[in-house]
Amino acid sequence: MDHIRVLVVDDHTVVRESVRMFLRTEPCLEVVGEAESGQDAVRQAKSLKPDVVLMDLLMPEGSGVEAIAEIKRCSQASRLSSSRGLRMDRESGQPSRLEQMATC
Repeated sequence: MDHIRVLVVDDHTVVRESVRMFLRTEPCLEVVGEAESGQDAVRQAKSLKPDVVLMDLLMPEGSGVEAIAEIKRCSQASRLSSSRGLRMDRESGQPSRLEQMATC
């Protein structure tokens, strides 16, 4: 059986490790790489040519949104899935302005 090759992209190591461990429970999935920034994701997607890229949208060194656009341009075979962590305003305890705009 062919494996679905997955690239996991998130700037938090614990998130990447958790996703990798979860995906390992599915025999048809193979994590072929991990990236911690948008720029690193683009480089790895070009070299690894994954079937699926799981991408965090809010990262340093090139956002996930920018990386998705570049990966789609360079690697039409890859499918992309994105997520964003919930960012809370430290003072108010409410979702940040970015979160509020994203959920409108």
